[in-house]
Amino acid sequence: MADNGFPTLELSDKHVILLGDAILPDIGNLNDPLGPGFNGRLSLVSLKEMSDGNGLPNDATHAVVCLEGNEAIAESGLLDGAPAPYRESLARLSFAADAFEHMIEPLITTALGSGLLTLVCTGFKPRYDEPQRQQAALAALAIFNERIISRAVASRLSIVDLRLVVGDPDDYSSATRLAPQGLQKAVGVIRRALDEADMGAIRTRVYI
Repeated sequence: MADNGFPTLELSDKHVILLGDAILPDIGNLNDPLGPGFNGRLSLVSLKEMSDGNGLPNDATHAVVCLEGNEAIAESGLLDGAPAPYRESLARLSFAADAFEHMIEPLITTALGSGLLTLVCTGFKPRYDEPQRQQAALAALAIFNERIISRAVASRLSIVDLRLVVGDPDDYSSATRLAPQGLQKAVGVIRRALDEADMGAIRTRVYI
């Protein structure tokens, strides 16, 4: 039994659930989804599956919560449309962040309610070519990531800060999606965070 109250598992006994809609499908396409030496199971559970009422697998042992803030920002229309007064723009951003937080909360609650050792990932920085759009997206992402971090800290969960993990041009396949190089970087830090959590880390830690 580890110091965090979770049983110590062999690699082959681990069943990691990637929970959300961000880098998850792309990680599932990697040859070594959680890095060399991991011979447990890996499952992807999307937001749609969660909203359809599907529960988590009974043999799940770990959960990694990762929502795509960049896509949520783009879909909200915050980066498009005519300029608005600052107060109106900030209100729109706050409402969009509220909706985003309402997606985060049940994912964390479900994972913890299922007794899973759980980590939370921040959103990674986008990489738009147009400078003004990039700056606007970064400002919006900071608000969305604040909601992620506050939820993780409130639940005493460790955080993988993808903003500081990826960022090189070759890490991206598009403005809001990671290429294999970026995914491998993310996977490496997620794997390290999972391994350290297994050894008994119970305080909130930030992994980069």
